[in-house]
Amino acid sequence: MELAFDRVEPAPLRGQTAHSQVWGHAIVFPAGSRTVVRAPSGAGKTTLISILYGLRSDYAGRIRLDGRDLRELGITEWALLRRRRLGLVPQDLQLFDDLTAWENVELKNRLTRHRARQAVEGWFERLGVGGLQRRPAGTLSLGQRQRVALIRALCQPFEMLLLDEPFSHLDEDNTRRAIDLVEAECAAGGAGWVLTSLAGDRGLAGERVMDL
Repeated sequence: MELAFDRVEPAPLRGQTAHSQVWGHAIVFPAGSRTVVRAPSGAGKTTLISILYGLRSDYAGRIRLDGRDLRELGITEWALLRRRRLGLVPQDLQLFDDLTAWENVELKNRLTRHRARQAVEGWFERLGVGGLQRRPAGTLSLGQRQRVALIRALCQPFEMLLLDEPFSHLDEDNTRRAIDLVEAECAAGGAGWVLTSLAGDRGLAGERVMDL
């Protein structure tokens, strides 16, 4: 999957993007690539992820997915794209508070039938939330919820994984574990990722680091 930007500028940020390395430029997120996009709060990180995931279309310019304009995709095409090719860890996580951590993940895995139970349980242990599977998601800390949301995102096939400040409430050690898991799963499937972070997060690395 290749995503290509042609002078894209979101409507809410019109006239405020002169120093951006993303907005207003012709750039490409190649298949299998790893990109970290850094910016302070309010610079459009969530807007970027929402545009790439098809949740917003209020922008000037053009974005092409494998050569096709995103605005040409219909509802059914977007549904298939999000189920088979495009993964997401949203900033607001979108967990069901009344369901357990495991149930939140299993909802996705039942839809896709993509991962064996043993593999998913291994991810819980690897990210340090193995003992929290039966706890309601609403009782978990933000850092714990972020790790559950990441595991859920990995329970589907994808060619590009979009992550919106996914480690903002994790310490350095847990961030490293989460990044290692993302990198391993993307490498195994030949997938790429676009990850947003605050401008001061210098510990995150990719093939390309861009300032929004």
